[in-house]
Amino acid sequence: MDKQIEYGIKCQKENEKQIVKNINNFLQKEYEYRKMYKRNDESISKFNYEYYYCQFIKEKPLWYFDLYPNEDLDGKCKFENKETQWILFINKIDIKENTSKQNEALELFFQKLLNGIGFETILLYEYKENEERIGNYTDEELDEM
Repeated sequence: MDKQIEYGIKCQKENEKQIVKNINNFLQKEYEYRKMYKRNDESISKFNYEYYYCQFIKEKPLWYFDLYPNEDLDGKCKFENKETQWILFINKIDIKENTSKQNEALELFFQKLLNGIGFETILLYEYKENEERIGNYTDEELDEM
């Protein structure tokens, strides 16, 4: 079971570089991880984003997160909350398979990440088990494309 959460970052759209810099500094200084990757993968989302940022780890405890604007290039917002111009999506992967110590480390990592952003964050959406991510194409829709 994955635990997926969307946080809104209270900021202006122009704060992108500062947010990315803050997150990258956190990743490198606190955990010696690489910087976020800047990607353009239009095939997964119904929203028209020029790019987004992401980072993940392939060893236990597994996790993934991405950062993208709330408003896409067509002016369509994913969330109605206009004071959150950037969104942080967090995916804690296979948490039921982790030890309690691994899950504690995972919680601590993401709490530190939220604090390291440098802007206030608010919980926008917490996904239920097996719920599709808002705005993503379903497997059936991808098959039809």
